Amino acid sequence: MITDVIERLHARIEKQNEMLTQLHARNAVLERALPAELHPDTAQLVVSFASALTEKLLAAQKKYGHTNGWKVDDWERDCKKALMKHVMKGDPLDVAAYAAFCWARGWSTTPYRPQADPEDVMIRDFTDFVKQTAPRLHWKIWHETNTHPNHSLGGIDGWQHGFGTQTFGPMPLPDLIAKMKSEVSAEMDRLASKREGGAA
Repeated sequence: MITDVIERLHARIEKQNEMLTQLHARNAVLERALPAELHPDTAQLVVSFASALTEKLLAAQKKYGHTNGWKVDDWERDCKKALMKHVMKGDPLDVAAYAAFCWARGWSTTPYRPQADPEDVMIRDFTDFVKQTAPRLHWKIWHETNTHPNHSLGGIDGWQHGFGTQTFGPMPLPDLIAKMKSEVSAEMDRLASKREGGAA
């Protein structure tokens, strides 16, 4: 009888010692993570937020069975999409969870953008260039391809209006690009000639 009591006491003491060891380990982590110079209010913020995030992740683990799936290598795109989705949903803890996943994996939180098709990039860059040189280009390109040009607008405003509403009309896109290239080439020649004249 006495032997059983002693064994139970020893078991309880061992369990308490184990809990104390874990507590000391956690305190050591907190001491490293929270420098003494950190303002007490900020330190409390960090501890409170970390505790709330821990509870959030534990609840998700129990509900969905998620454990350490964030360590897989093929979900950067989905992780970033989920981060942006939760930003819009408005729960800071969900946002923090996905931000932590990105941080742990060394991923930027910049929204994921699939690699653009080279031809699309070329057309986009060329269009941007035309926008920049539009004041010196002929508006007839857009009048020919726009079913509803706004002739009351002039200069860049008219060009932008046409660009925003143009439907490429009967002119195929390759022909439009070729025509734009021709106009840009003529503009480049004009600028080169002007520079040569100025140098002379």
